[in-house]
Amino acid sequence: MKSVWTAGTLAAALLAGCTATDPNGGSGGGGGGGTITGCGTQANTYCNGEVNRFRYDAATDTISINNLPFDLSGTYTRQASLDRGGFRAYLNSAGFNNYVALYRDTGNVSAGVVGTGDYLNYGYGGSIFGNNGTTSLPGSGQATYVGDYAGIRVYEGGGIGFSQGDMTLAIDFDDFDTTGAIDSYVDNRVAYDQNGSVIGALPDISMVTTGFDTGNRIKQTTAVEVLPSGSAGATGTMEGIFGGTNGTEIAGVIVLTGPDALSTVDVQETGAFVLLRNTYTP
Repeated sequence: MKSVWTAGTLAAALLAGCTATDPNGGSGGGGGGGTITGCGTQANTYCNGEVNRFRYDAATDTISINNLPFDLSGTYTRQASLDRGGFRAYLNSAGFNNYVALYRDTGNVSAGVVGTGDYLNYGYGGSIFGNNGTTSLPGSGQATYVGDYAGIRVYEGGGIGFSQGDMTLAIDFDDFDTTGAIDSYVDNRVAYDQNGSVIGALPDISMVTTGFDTGNRIKQTTAVEVLPSGSAGATGTMEGIFGGTNGTEIAGVIVLTGPDALSTVDVQETGAFVLLRNTYTP
């Protein structure tokens, strides 16, 4: 079994000139389909970290997050200046801590992350990913998915920043017989400071080959930064879920912890991605 799937290998599998289309009109975060009740109250939606409820309200364009300390009512309001890679930013500075969240909802799938830089370690935060109900997947063939990745970077010792990149995923619905074969990577990854200014380029992220979990989920797998030397940088996990008609969309999260490629401290990056099917070969 392949250990990681690299950008150069998978890019060769994409058909030239094909692009993915957001069925709900663009790169917006809240956008797609009314109030998404989120994890804790909605099936097929999952929270990680300290977060045990993460809800988006399209009517007010706010997010409500539960179980994070010192954010008072847990209401996060729009902060467009911190938007990253197709994900909308939301801020809570009402309590002792300043939290920021990134979120996107297509109406079929949703994903988001939240964090704070106000602790000497990585503090409190978490993530959400899910779909709006059941979806059926093709029983054969192979497909590629492309889309946006955006992350919150919390530095050990305090401080926060952001990242964004492009994510590509390939799946063979025929193999393996019981798990499927899913390979993915993130490239064109860039780091930003707390104000949204560019710091510099970050290494690609490659994922260990994985398969299906129950409920049309992508089974959690290992994620690793691939440094220019070929050695590993920060490591962590990736997981996700299919959504949309015939599984044409994917949402998920990546969590990495380890040395920062652009400084001398360690960093924890919690990122979310939303992908749309780009090609399908029956």
